[in-house]
Amino acid sequence: MKKSVFFLMAALCSIYSFGAKYVPATLVKIDGEKIECLVQDFKLDAKKLKYKEVQNAKSVTIQSVELQRVIIHYSDGDMVLDYLKYIGYSSFLRGKDKVAKKPMWMQLIVSGPCSLYTYTVITKQNGATFVDHWYACQKQDEDLPRIVGAKASGITLFDPTPKVLSNYFSDYPELAEKIKTKQYTTKNMVEIVNEYNLEKSVKNK
Repeated sequence: MKKSVFFLMAALCSIYSFGAKYVPATLVKIDGEKIECLVQDFKLDAKKLKYKEVQNAKSVTIQSVELQRVIIHYSDGDMVLDYLKYIGYSSFLRGKDKVAKKPMWMQLIVSGPCSLYTYTVITKQNGATFVDHWYACQKQDEDLPRIVGAKASGITLFDPTPKVLSNYFSDYPELAEKIKTKQYTTKNMVEIVNEYNLEKSVKNK
């Protein structure tokens, strides 16, 4: 999908929205009800969203906690965004399951035995701009996704994740070894998750 980035988080963790533009979308409520509408671009940490049934209609406000998913309909395909609680990166590295205080919207890019989510962080420092694509994984037997690392642009993040990430995928030893020996890194998260899902799908047939 061409439009792979929807959210921006600027320097010092300040989060901004794109503006007041409305785009075609389907809102999926917690109870499964679907609302076909135009939704206003919203923040990564948005507690509420605004939408219209049609362009000239009055906007309606809905709380993010009432929603489980937003599907943005672009001309070249849909973008799926889930509102999620999650295990933070530092907690993942320590092998802990501490849940972040606030849920946030993440883009679903791979689904299957392991789902892969992403969100984008834009950091400005000393006149330079750095773009990091963060990833979260959630296996089918897990209640929450875990932030597992980032693909950095402009600079290389200190990446302590190979050992921890290989342990996470230890139920597929061949894949875990590729991660441990750095044949795969967080820059290959889509390939990692696709390979894992293919192996699990074949074994479950």
